[in-house]
Amino acid sequence: MTSSWEPPEDDRAPLPFAPPVSGQEDLGGSTFALASYGRRVAGYLIDTVVMILVIWVAAALTSGPFRVVLVLLLTLAYPWLLIAFAGGQTLGMKALRIVCVQDGTGAPVSVARSLGRSAAAMVFIVGGGLIYSIPTILDLLWPAWDKKRQALHDKVAGTVVIVVPTAEPTVVF
Repeated sequence: MTSSWEPPEDDRAPLPFAPPVSGQEDLGGSTFALASYGRRVAGYLIDTVVMILVIWVAAALTSGPFRVVLVLLLTLAYPWLLIAFAGGQTLGMKALRIVCVQDGTGAPVSVARSLGRSAAAMVFIVGGGLIYSIPTILDLLWPAWDKKRQALHDKVAGTVVIVVPTAEPTVVF
């Protein structure tokens, strides 16, 4: 049985923030389960493996300063393009049945918002590499204690990660 998640039709008017109750978020008039920290980490690990493979191939085919630029571009483009154009999910998110949506509305993440989310994550990753990984560690750990289970890059972009809703089984007699 397959199910498809459909966002609310009107994504122009964000809803006022209501604190989540036990890992749930009201988005666009419907309540969705926020993705657990474990699911987010597992999705991130899958995406990391995919990115390592892609970067390894790209690095093998290039050299010099172009290699560094290409690696940075791929690291930025992977989550940006998939979240913007593949239903709000990277490969890791798809495997764990979680999806990135706009906070407050549940609408799909726009191309610009997805770019901002990816750029913010890159700042934490690159900044983390420069100052002993503290920003990277904080960004990755933040959903563990945050009420909306947002990483810092989610807060910057105004996104939340929710569990893909499953369709209720229909019984036909």
